[in-house]
Amino acid sequence: VGPGFGKDILRMPTESQTQGETPNPQQEILSLKRRFLKDRMQSSAIFARMEARRKKQREEHFKQQKAARDSRVVMYRKYRDGDFPDVQIKYSELLRPLQALAQRDPHLARLL
Repeated sequence: VGPGFGKDILRMPTESQTQGETPNPQQEILSLKRRFLKDRMQSSAIFARMEARRKKQREEHFKQQKAARDSRVVMYRKYRDGDFPDVQIKYSELLRPLQALAQRDPHLARLL
């Protein structure tokens, strides 16, 4: 370890240094600032894109859930398994689905 150890900053030489000019201290400070601060705008843009993508995925997920809810079918009657179908249907088994339909559709409810 000799005199002046640790006083030189290890970095790539700039164009002015390769030509033999002495670096301006103000220029050195600006280059260091750019080194650390230049990525702030780029990183915030990256995070904004990630959040926009996440929001779009969330909205798509909610749309799919709503479509699944709307297309769900409620069974009001169970049929027997076997060779012969049910031939006797009770009135209540006809009225329950009509009642549910009337609750969902006001126009049809007026007709019933």
